[in-house]
Amino acid sequence: MKIPSNFPCIVKIGHAHQGLGKIKVENALDFQDITSIVSISNSYSTTEPYIDSKCDIHIQKIGDSYKAFQRKSISGNWKANIGSAMLEQIPMNERYKFWIDEVSKMFGGLHICEIQAVVHTDTLKEYIIDVVDSAMTLFGEQQEGDRRLIAELCIDTLTTTLENNSNTQTNILTLPSAASSSSSISTGANVQQSNSIQK
Repeated sequence: MKIPSNFPCIVKIGHAHQGLGKIKVENALDFQDITSIVSISNSYSTTEPYIDSKCDIHIQKIGDSYKAFQRKSISGNWKANIGSAMLEQIPMNERYKFWIDEVSKMFGGLHICEIQAVVHTDTLKEYIIDVVDSAMTLFGEQQEGDRRLIAELCIDTLTTTLENNSNTQTNILTLPSAASSSSSISTGANVQQSNSIQK
């Protein structure tokens, strides 16, 4: 692994979500220790700049339903989802809606998706750090309603797909079975033989 030019940085090992496999590296010596772990992990790894964030933002889309949440750590951990955190639902502005609508166009269309972003402590600039599909975590006091939306969305999508397939399905000509074919051949032979005898 190439040593980053700036520290601290974040090293991510593997493809886990929710902060798993992420390590904050303070200096080049610590980075060399991490590379020794990565070398025996049998998994890919990436490095990314560390952003000193005041909170993280979660923008969610379930069908036509949009929600945004802000989560702020109150335990001092650089990962907002570790330890104690304060969560609140925030207004869905046009910028957030544009972001999540663009993400929903990926991979042929995503009905369920989420954007994870962090807000820099000093500049208040927002950085998108992750995009999640249906594996996203549900937040807030309306989780049961969100689960119901997901269930209804899945049922509607399956119903529409099945109806479209049934409308475009072509009729398949059913061939006669071997027994019926043999019977027809045998009957025809008997008729021909009977005509020969009569002559």
